[in-house]
Amino acid sequence: MSCNNVYDSIEVESSLRRLGLRMTPLKRAVVGLFLQGGCGLCASEVHDAIGSGHDLSSVYRCLTVLTEARFLRVSRSADEVQRYRLAGSYDDGHDHFRCARCGRTIRVDPVQQRSVRKKLERVYGFRIHSMDVHMDGICPGCLGSRE
Repeated sequence: MSCNNVYDSIEVESSLRRLGLRMTPLKRAVVGLFLQGGCGLCASEVHDAIGSGHDLSSVYRCLTVLTEARFLRVSRSADEVQRYRLAGSYDDGHDHFRCARCGRTIRVDPVQQRSVRKKLERVYGFRIHSMDVHMDGICPGCLGSRE
């Protein structure tokens, strides 16, 4: 899945180095993948996207380190697979609709999502730091077709 991002990889790498991380070629590839729009990816999808030269266990370790550094966060999909997306100040706060019929995923506009967050904060008195909303349903294309 692809999402927009406004962060520069040099800026992010500097920030991660300040946290004590060594920027290996694998970390650079994973950071770049997410900064270029990778979103909601499981470890095997990250592995496939960055190409050969790295084994899957190294990708898992890298994702764990980047999660501990709060560059990434983990969310679970409907199939209970761990998926990674940008975290903290790197996250634009969007979520996705997923069609239960065709699997199509539609990005929720961050402006709309912020409106929902603000309302939830008002109603419940919480200050929301992060929020994963899982929405399964039937997309407009599948609703219009008679399968």
